[in-house]
Amino acid sequence: NIRCPVTGHLFMAGPVPPDAPEMLGAHLYALMDTETDLKLLPLDRARRATADGAPRAASIAIPITTQVEMAAAGRSLGAQWVMAGHVYRFKDRVGGPMAASEPASVAFDIHLIRSSDGRLLWSGYFDETQHSLSENLFRLGSFLEREMQWVTAWRMAEIGMKHVIEPIIKEP
Repeated sequence: NIRCPVTGHLFMAGPVPPDAPEMLGAHLYALMDTETDLKLLPLDRARRATADGAPRAASIAIPITTQVEMAAAGRSLGAQWVMAGHVYRFKDRVGGPMAASEPASVAFDIHLIRSSDGRLLWSGYFDETQHSLSENLFRLGSFLEREMQWVTAWRMAEIGMKHVIEPIIKEP
């Protein structure tokens, strides 16, 4: 198990391909850009600032560790808040969409931190391993949303991220 450095929530750790945080960060950015009216700092600007020696930046796509570092990154970039997260597990299914010997398994969290004082404003997480409908009838909604098939880790993460940030998207 691994503990989130921001909230203390425990996750079962697992394999995380090197490109998974980058892909999830880009997807989070795209969702926030299309689903909200917030003015977002372009990811390439955050990456350049990090490369120039600024504190680690404010995106799931750029490695971060603590809430204090997230806030410092936001201040150095002139951002009011930072949205950052961690990927704990990103294991793809073994098999195809109709039959899988091992299911996809994904765990990540996302935090919204105020840059001025480092205060945690919001936090959400996704932690799931796909199960067949017969193993868990309570997950009928997830089963239908996944088009009644075994999904890839990427598809599971896309669906999960949309649900995780839904409270932010619905804010007036």
